[in-house]
Amino acid sequence: MLKIPLTVEDKSSSVFNLEYLSHHLFILTCLLPSIIPIISFSDTQPVYFFFAIAIIILDRFKTNPNLGSLILLLGGLFSLILSLNTDLSSSIIRRIYSYFSIFFVVWATMILIKKNFLNLSFFIKLIIAFLFIITLIQNFLDKDFLTFFLSRSSSAWGRGTVGLFNEPSALGAALVFYLILQFILDKKFDYISLFMVSMIIIFLAKSSLGLLFLLLLLGSYIFFNPKNSILILSSIFVLFITLYLLIGSDSRMGRLLDLLYTQPEIILLIDQSIHDRFFAIFFSLKGFYENYFFPNGFGAYSRAVETFVPYSEIANNSWISKGTIIMSGYGAVLFELGIIGIIYIIYPLILIFKYFKKNFGAGLSLSVSLTAFMFASIPISYPMYGLMMGILLSKDKK
Repeated sequence: MLKIPLTVEDKSSSVFNLEYLSHHLFILTCLLPSIIPIISFSDTQPVYFFFAIAIIILDRFKTNPNLGSLILLLGGLFSLILSLNTDLSSSIIRRIYSYFSIFFVVWATMILIKKNFLNLSFFIKLIIAFLFIITLIQNFLDKDFLTFFLSRSSSAWGRGTVGLFNEPSALGAALVFYLILQFILDKKFDYISLFMVSMIIIFLAKSSLGLLFLLLLLGSYIFFNPKNSILILSSIFVLFITLYLLIGSDSRMGRLLDLLYTQPEIILLIDQSIHDRFFAIFFSLKGFYENYFFPNGFGAYSRAVETFVPYSEIANNSWISKGTIIMSGYGAVLFELGIIGIIYIIYPLILIFKYFKKNFGAGLSLSVSLTAFMFASIPISYPMYGLMMGILLSKDKK
């Protein structure tokens, strides 16, 4: 188990030490990337990136990035080269930033682990408990509780609470990523955290995307680790009983579950969100393949979508996002960077299998889950992705 003790190297340092404080704020803004809105149109705020830079500077560059983290810098450098043939705009600058931010988050995480400033696993469990309390208050007392920390709060009729995220699906996705990080750190699930995550996703956030991710994570773990899954199986059983009770309810999750049970073949045709997410993955992979694995660069996705839509019998042109941002993390890196983008897909899997070399089933379940999550609408610059890579690389370095 990778431990990050709750101690500081310099016992005489004040708790208000700037370096100590920057480490905690870095982790906080990585785990809660929607808080402290400084960019109104962005759901993932760049605050964590500023704290990552602060950690590197305060460390005085004593902790050099290893070869593994430098591999992640290739995408940033390549994106910079691609931008030379494109008229720079704010959206393209954001894409370049996305690729560079991964490297700096990984580097900062490695410094944090080396400094032994905090117990990251405990911190994650604390955040889960904190969100559980917040979503309870939002659901039963005040829907807007603490949402002033966010750039926007979106929860339509039939959907649930947002916690400290912009919408229920973002909350659900983050909660499942917390479980992944906690499992990597402790090499086992914390069942209290798992219970609270399940309660938030199903009853409070009512997030269909979060539920899909949760079932995929737990289902793959059971499938690849049948001997160690009695408690997980019990949790899945309780989840399915709950889902059965939800079918036919007025919530969006209930309607989607009912549709999945009765007419799964038409779910892409009648739900705009699922339709958009599916075709973001499909069209980005199609663009990657049809360009013979060469990079399409930035700003080409909207033109590609306009070309692909007429050839699909089920694609609804008005439901598909055509902006510069592709709603698929791994799909975007393959479409934009071409074959270079495979680094972001294959390298995490290599690190996971090395980390879990004594538990192949756990490595396989995490690999399947992570790949599925990142092909969904989670962006490659998602700070918890970089945090995870930093943890895995720190273990590999030891």
